[in-house]
Amino acid sequence: MISSLSFPKVLRADDADETVMINVPYLATGGKVLNWKFPYSDDYFRQDPDVFNLELAKASMGLTVSAFRNNGKFLEDQYETYLSAAGFKGITPFGYDKPTGVDTLSGVVAYKTIDDFTLIAAVPCGQGYKNEWAGNLEVGY
Repeated sequence: MISSLSFPKVLRADDADETVMINVPYLATGGKVLNWKFPYSDDYFRQDPDVFNLELAKASMGLTVSAFRNNGKFLEDQYETYLSAAGFKGITPFGYDKPTGVDTLSGVVAYKTIDDFTLIAAVPCGQGYKNEWAGNLEVGY
């Protein structure tokens, strides 16, 4: 039998990180720009991972929206805005400079150190990708 225990760090009030609200513009249908604000705090990653955290879910959605491909529109590279504001380093986009196709993928990876661990953000592009995900459904030749 294998068991594991997770003991989240207990924060004192003066240890708590400030939650920042990160603005992520999004190009909606019809060319309308919507501005959404998403929360981010390192404290989300100090909590028990077995307990649902709505604020972490919102932060994850913000990261996802920031990686959307806008196909050459003026809102490209929002992942840089989001990840920088959240304190990530080594921000490395991939595939955005290439045409989309059945066997392609675009996205971004980055990292940051929180306490004694490294948090890695790995986000595939989730919109405007055209045929990128079509290869996922191929079976055989």
